[in-house]
Amino acid sequence: EACFPYQANHSIPCSDRCDRYVFTKRRGNLWGWTYPYIWGIKDAVQNGPISVAFEVYADFFSYTGGVYRHTWGGYEGGHCVTLLGWNDADSSWICKNSWGANWGEDGWFRIGWGECSIEQWGAWLTVKPAGYPYLVYLDYIVNDSVGGDGDGILNPGEQAKIIVSINNWQGWSDAQFVDAVLRCSDPRVSIIDSTADYGTILAGETKNNAADPFEILGVTGGSPDPLAMTLYVTAVGDSGSYWIELPFNVQYGWMQYGWPSPSEQVKTSPAIVDLNNDYKGEVIYGSEEGNLYIKNFRGEDFSAFPYHVSNKIWGSPAVCDVNNDGVIDIAFTGFNSNIYLLDRFGNLDWSVTTGGPVTATPVLSDLDDDNNLEVIVGSFDRKLYVIKSDGTPFNDSFPLQLPDGSMITAGCAVGDIDGDNTKEIIVASYGGYVYAVSQDGIILPGWPFQTGGNIWDAPSIANLDGTGVKIAIGSTNDTLYVINSDGTLDWKAATSGDVRSSPSFVDLEGDNYLEIFFGSDDHFIYGYDYQGNPLTGWPIDLGSNIRTQVVFSDLNNDDVPEIIVSTDGGELYVFDGNGNPFDIFPVLTANLPTTPVIEDVDNDGDLEIFFGNANGVSAIDYKDQRGNGTYWNMFRCNPMRTGNYEDAVSGIEESKRDATISLFKVYPNPFKGSARFFLSCKKDEQVDISIYNIAGQKVKGIVSRSKKTYRIINWDGTNSENKPVPTGVYFCVAKIDNEKGIVKKLIKIE
Repeated sequence: EACFPYQANHSIPCSDRCDRYVFTKRRGNLWGWTYPYIWGIKDAVQNGPISVAFEVYADFFSYTGGVYRHTWGGYEGGHCVTLLGWNDADSSWICKNSWGANWGEDGWFRIGWGECSIEQWGAWLTVKPAGYPYLVYLDYIVNDSVGGDGDGILNPGEQAKIIVSINNWQGWSDAQFVDAVLRCSDPRVSIIDSTADYGTILAGETKNNAADPFEILGVTGGSPDPLAMTLYVTAVGDSGSYWIELPFNVQYGWMQYGWPSPSEQVKTSPAIVDLNNDYKGEVIYGSEEGNLYIKNFRGEDFSAFPYHVSNKIWGSPAVCDVNNDGVIDIAFTGFNSNIYLLDRFGNLDWSVTTGGPVTATPVLSDLDDDNNLEVIVGSFDRKLYVIKSDGTPFNDSFPLQLPDGSMITAGCAVGDIDGDNTKEIIVASYGGYVYAVSQDGIILPGWPFQTGGNIWDAPSIANLDGTGVKIAIGSTNDTLYVINSDGTLDWKAATSGDVRSSPSFVDLEGDNYLEIFFGSDDHFIYGYDYQGNPLTGWPIDLGSNIRTQVVFSDLNNDDVPEIIVSTDGGELYVFDGNGNPFDIFPVLTANLPTTPVIEDVDNDGDLEIFFGNANGVSAIDYKDQRGNGTYWNMFRCNPMRTGNYEDAVSGIEESKRDATISLFKVYPNPFKGSARFFLSCKKDEQVDISIYNIAGQKVKGIVSRSKKTYRIINWDGTNSENKPVPTGVYFCVAKIDNEKGIVKKLIKIE
């Protein structure tokens, strides 16, 4: 039909057809009129499609789907269509119209038996055997196991084999001497071997070129759009030589295998946590239509998910074992005014209803040192909620009404800001006030701090220079504020647009002095040192609003973190510390990407960058060997979303390289009663061992004071109170002095 399409006109010349018309035309053998009854049409269609005419009334032009039955409008004339089958369930004929695929049911329609005299005028036809084959493209496989990373996606710099499957339709001629040439004009790739021999493809048979694959090389990055390719096929049929061009698209770029995962818009930033102890991460995020998704590293749904709630999910999920039962939990919020806690099996632990929509990201933190985590989050009802692991209020002071009477739209930061060995909650109101709240619900002296504009995103906290914790927050009066722990201003930075990007911290130079990064609606990404001085090479104009959080990770194993940020326009950027664009970036994505999270989700030694966007969740697989450091690599720093730089140690990653510790092994792993740490030091110095649970809580500290370079250190599986720790995942951090620690994951079992 595409070769000789229908045209609504008289005297269309038969020469007005494609060059391949000779291959698809079929000569008639027998024909006849159909009997004007339902049984007659059913009998005739056994020979193949039949041509029928029927009366057209005005209401037929308004048909969009279902079974058509004439109900209104005058007679417009007759019309011929192709009838291909019937449906006894709704007493209808199944017909194909000639008005294009945008009409009716993708160009088709159903019409009731006896309607518009459709059984009155019909003709059937049988055809003689075909003289040529009818070859169609089926699918392709990318084999990059030798010249690439083996994930089945062609990446820039990879060489791969392409295997294409072709089918020859039943009822057509056998195809002999089938040869194919692969063509692609896209400059991002180069074809090394463009020819393949398929041999003979019998009618009804499918065949591929696995024995003679094409070979292709990815040359450059650029757009992640698929590659448009064409397979030019020649063959010999019963009536002579045959040819056809078969177009198809090949996925290309840095996308992780199995991703993107298309869905409704995702405004949340994913969390990545190993939920089932398989050393691979699960990706957890909420959507605009109220679905909480958990996907494995291949993009497949995790058992029992998605979990649906009655309204959109804008707050990013917080993930940890909240009630200390050995099962990971997910805290999330809904626009339906609820705060939820689920376990990883999809069981609802509890939900708490607030007095308004909740768009803030919840925080998980152990405020009272009982080994259970509290859920901390604000609501549009102007209250701060602190909820115990069993779903009850933390104490009588919560929920706490903020004095300025404005709603809370974003998450909190939690940590000890004043050195009293108890954690405070830093929360901001939309009205522009920043509060430091004690565990008793008391606003600390000197607070709140007033910014002078509205506050859209959460505060972040860090000890920038070793002199005490600072609080950083942006405001719509075009300013970033850095506030002392007593509520006084330390310094501020002016921009030319709203600062709706939550700030984040990194030690770029390894000197224990932190840098701070954030974005602005003036399209610039800013970098400052701890004293408020602009960093060399910053700010940088990215051409679009930056309302996401800047994150950091060592993508290329050079012991220096890269700076990763996304813009509202859909660009994902990576820079080095001096502001130089990194490698393949920027990468174009769907609009409105969320804050990225960077993890080695598939445990293949390189890092993946995950982010939500207008079309679901996407993932970029960066191909260099990953680095060893621990950084602010996700929204709010960690899966518990504490917004506290000191909590960055609690990721799921395991060290791949060593610093001055040249050997670090754990045996046995998994372990039951006790585990031994084997390490070798380049320096004859004291080694400090810290053991953390999956929540990022330090459960044990061990000091090795031996001066030997080779150490065997025993951990008896107890915490700092000499009580056995529960089964689950733990992280052991070994450090010498102030150098970077190296991390090993270990699992305690029964």
